[in-house]
Amino acid sequence: MKGKRLLSYALRLLGRRDYTRAEMLAHLMKMGDCPEEVENVIEFLEKKRYLNDEQLAVRLIEEQLGKGRGLWRIRALLERRGLKHELIDKLMDSFDFEKELRAARDYLRKRLAQRRKISVLTLRSRGFSSETMERLRKFYHDSEEC
Repeated sequence: MKGKRLLSYALRLLGRRDYTRAEMLAHLMKMGDCPEEVENVIEFLEKKRYLNDEQLAVRLIEEQLGKGRGLWRIRALLERRGLKHELIDKLMDSFDFEKELRAARDYLRKRLAQRRKISVLTLRSRGFSSETMERLRKFYHDSEEC
């Protein structure tokens, strides 16, 4: 009976937004049920692919790049969402720096169109990598586009 109640609660949560395994575990544990039942519900959700940390992480990376955020800020978000460090490291190893470069360019075009000088602090605060900042500095210095 408690398992059905937990599952129902979990499905209601997932109906609103996606959760990582760690986030769902924390929510279900607040219900005060035994850890074994909570784990059974989590395993059921994973088996049905309602919970999938890797798919969620890939979606979050794309979403964050689209919002003009860089590698380090995205990594921090993934850590805050409770994803395992092994998964984060795997995704960061295959991180597409060309996409990050495009995201940084788009961000600069939108936010700094009036300014001639590229603000390294602005890019750093948005989590862009030093490699991307240097490439942008050279790009804009050579082309005088921004």
